[in-house]
Amino acid sequence: MNIQKIFGENLRRARIKSGLSQSKLANKSGFSPAYVNRIEKGEENISLKNIWMISNVLNVPIKTLFSPFQDSQYKAIVFDLHYTILRLHPSRGIVYQKIFKNHGFNARPREIKKAFSAVWKDYGDRKISENSKKHHNEENIEKWWFDFHFKMLKKLGLKDQVIAKAINKDISRQFFGNPKIHRMYDDAKKILPFLKKHKVKLVLLTNGYKSTVKAVEYFGLNKYFDHVLVSCDVGISKPDPRLYRIIAKKLSVKCEEILCVGDSYATDVVGAIKSGCGAAIIDRKNTEDKKKYDCVYLNNLTQIKNLI
Repeated sequence: MNIQKIFGENLRRARIKSGLSQSKLANKSGFSPAYVNRIEKGEENISLKNIWMISNVLNVPIKTLFSPFQDSQYKAIVFDLHYTILRLHPSRGIVYQKIFKNHGFNARPREIKKAFSAVWKDYGDRKISENSKKHHNEENIEKWWFDFHFKMLKKLGLKDQVIAKAINKDISRQFFGNPKIHRMYDDAKKILPFLKKHKVKLVLLTNGYKSTVKAVEYFGLNKYFDHVLVSCDVGISKPDPRLYRIIAKKLSVKCEEILCVGDSYATDVVGAIKSGCGAAIIDRKNTEDKKKYDCVYLNNLTQIKNLI
């Protein structure tokens, strides 16, 4: 492969990792999208000045853009479940509101979403990551989510701990045990058959109750995955690096040949990086917060096609 082809392919991978489309990269670099497209195809003899500009926009060393690459970067992919493959339907706010009403409390879905996000932000990645290591049994998960939901409920005006416990228990029962309140993302419906067809080894890894398998079976996910691992079954939870070494052994691959994909940096990315795996965060809403992390940035799961 000639140097233009190598540069073009490395540029394409670096651009995808940065979460940029060809048009966005072109705009930031002062080029036309057609010019960027030709570069990535290896059809353009790019100047040193333009190489320097692209390197600065992508924040990658110039030598990286000329390094030889392997045709297949990853041989296996580990997917998170909730908010990576499945989401609450119609939304978290509406699902929670219905549960609240069953316990004599009410709040608008938008307010619920705002309160949930505020508490999540207050906890921060470090605390969530450390706490999640204990999510390998249902008692620990239930307690953690009660603390979380009670803080959220207090922001919404509910301070009765007894009612809050009942609400939290109901949320857990529904979230982990009722597949009918979930929907599968459209991009997940596209990427899983594609990866299976191309013989990429797939693992589903989630922190959750044993009843989580109901959703896996309901949506027919077993047919795509070589292994389905639920923390309460395994006895280890994300982001414990041991999980990824176990997966590597099961699949007979090296950790660096595994790409881990999820929506949470604290649980899905941290452990993957510590174990030597590749990591990618999925952010369908294109939020600036998730673009700061030291991992591959995806706004659509189908972009994984460019990483295998």
